[in-house]
Amino acid sequence: MIRPGIVDTQEKTQDKLYAMSRGWKEESLEAGDWWFEVHGLVVGIETKSGVDLVQSWLDKQDGIHRLEEQCYRLRDCCDIPILLYGDYFCGEIDGMIYVGYPYQVPHTRIVDTLLTLEDGGITVLPYNEAANVGRAHAVLALQRHYEKDIVRTIRPASKYLIDHYLNMLACIPTINMKLAKAIKERCPTMGLLSACSTRGLMEIPGVGETRAQQIWNALHGK
Repeated sequence: MIRPGIVDTQEKTQDKLYAMSRGWKEESLEAGDWWFEVHGLVVGIETKSGVDLVQSWLDKQDGIHRLEEQCYRLRDCCDIPILLYGDYFCGEIDGMIYVGYPYQVPHTRIVDTLLTLEDGGITVLPYNEAANVGRAHAVLALQRHYEKDIVRTIRPASKYLIDHYLNMLACIPTINMKLAKAIKERCPTMGLLSACSTRGLMEIPGVGETRAQQIWNALHGK
């Protein structure tokens, strides 16, 4: 039987009420927005809508983004820290990808921070922001999967959770999900993809000269 978790008092009301209707308790958490325990380990989740993600990235003090500060504080408090962010945060303006319109922050700068968080031991996962109470559904899906298999780098299958890397790729103009999967197969990480030249990108099935240049420009903020 899955034990109910704790949702922070400041969490979004609709998602909080949905979780509480399923036995979760409301308390003021010292870090993150959702906590639950599995197999003696505490899983802590910091949740961000697409707009919240960008705002917390823009808010910077003493050289560190608030987003990073919140995630690292969560890491200090919990055994398994997770950043769960809304997938709907990118838009295209004049051929360039921007996040959190109208902030117009280049897509790659947010991606770099997410990769840094992953290197720092934070599991980063996008959730389906368009779904009704998608945030709560994603948290509960994570809880179910961790109950079954306690693996720190878990990537559970759920309609409310999205593959982080594929989501990043699909935000780039001209890349659909089929092509994103082909790119991921050839370049498993964003770092490897960013290191590719246009000639290297053209070796990926479905990527011609024009598309390779578009992808390279998007990745490098050109």
